[in-house]
Amino acid sequence: MVSATSMLVAGILSVSAPPSEPPQEPVRVYAFTVQADANGLVAPDLKERMDSLVDLKSQLFLGRNPVLRVTPKPEDAQVVVEVLSRTADPKDRDIRTVRVKVSSGPHSQVFEGRDDDGSWTRAAGDAAKQIRKWIALNYALFTAPKKTP
Repeated sequence: MVSATSMLVAGILSVSAPPSEPPQEPVRVYAFTVQADANGLVAPDLKERMDSLVDLKSQLFLGRNPVLRVTPKPEDAQVVVEVLSRTADPKDRDIRTVRVKVSSGPHSQVFEGRDDDGSWTRAAGDAAKQIRKWIALNYALFTAPKKTP
């Protein structure tokens, strides 16, 4: 037999429980760095940028982020991330900066990930954090249904 108290408690719990949110549609992300210029010349910092690209990807998709999904082709991406450069401060070699450009259609933003303790991985992680925040702030832009003429 169910008492009035247990029915009241069950009613309160069902009313106060937050509704479960529908799963978010993942944003498709393509990340790269330019490997050669239009004339086929390879820049001397390619290896360093490739290292930062690996770090950025591992930090960006850390924990199997359900809102971001890596895509191997830029034409399938909603967001394109380009590693532009990585530099050490000439006055303080422990300050590391990874510079990235994030684009989606006509929209783009440049971010600088930074670490003051000499870690390229943490600098890439700082850039990844900024990218995730930018994507979260603009999520509706990436997932809105495309308008057909």
